[in-house]
Amino acid sequence: MNLQDKKKKKRRAAAATATLTNNDSNEESSSDSEENASSDEDTDSVENINVEFEAQTPVDNDFHGIKQLLLRVFLTLHLDISELTDIIISQSSIGSTIKIVDDEEDEIYGIVSVLSLKKYKEKTCIKELKKELLSKCKSSSHELSTKLKKLFNEKNIGFIVNERFINIPSQIAVPFHNSIWEEVEQAKSEDKLHDFDYLMLLSKTLKPSSIEPQKKEGEGSKAKKKKKQENNSEVEYTNFEDELFFKESELSFSYNVTEATGLAVGGSWNFEDQTMNSYRTVMLIPTTKWKNVLTEIEKMVD
Repeated sequence: MNLQDKKKKKRRAAAATATLTNNDSNEESSSDSEENASSDEDTDSVENINVEFEAQTPVDNDFHGIKQLLLRVFLTLHLDISELTDIIISQSSIGSTIKIVDDEEDEIYGIVSVLSLKKYKEKTCIKELKKELLSKCKSSSHELSTKLKKLFNEKNIGFIVNERFINIPSQIAVPFHNSIWEEVEQAKSEDKLHDFDYLMLLSKTLKPSSIEPQKKEGEGSKAKKKKKQENNSEVEYTNFEDELFFKESELSFSYNVTEATGLAVGGSWNFEDQTMNSYRTVMLIPTTKWKNVLTEIEKMVD
């Protein structure tokens, strides 16, 4: 991607045929400290069109579209989504929206960005995010929550915002993730607060209703790794590349948001419909693994 002039529209990122529907997924219910919203799924309205996507720098007019995407991610977490959206837009040199080329309505179909938790540590939404995630983590494992708190306090963490509609072609992940890596590399040469020790990702996942989220407390390292692999084989990721980040994660936990979203349908491995619970999976990945993940993303879409 052309990163030389962030004030101008970024270069076209991907071209593909997509199936666009009136509803993106089973997760159309959202809530935060400001609002609660929900809608029913309409599976009858489907339109097949050829579309070409491009990356653009977030601007003020994108506020509503970005906020609506974020609301889908932060279900059951109480934080100021408006402030978080403002921070994303304010980063003129980091982050991209996904839009359709020459779309008169200028709708947003995805957002990718990275926020420094240290740089924005005094922002209300970042304080709330840390507090909420620590609470969710403690419910999963006291040992993990202690480690997570230590990382929050001592390490420089870049929070990856990676959300898009489910019907966006998967190949678009390659230029967008490569772009965000290049932007961070450029930014850290000017501001050490972008020289991250870890990346944090909040992923939308589905698990069969019979599977409980894993708890790592008291397990040895080999047992942790084995259980992590076994448990992950039962997980579906809304964004396929999130699984690749998970495989490189040093710390991870999940919390159930099914009550806010309703049951979903999955089962891609057995080619049978399964009743799935909706989760959010939090993962922290050492930045030394970031390039490995980008390489694997490219392999996945080749």
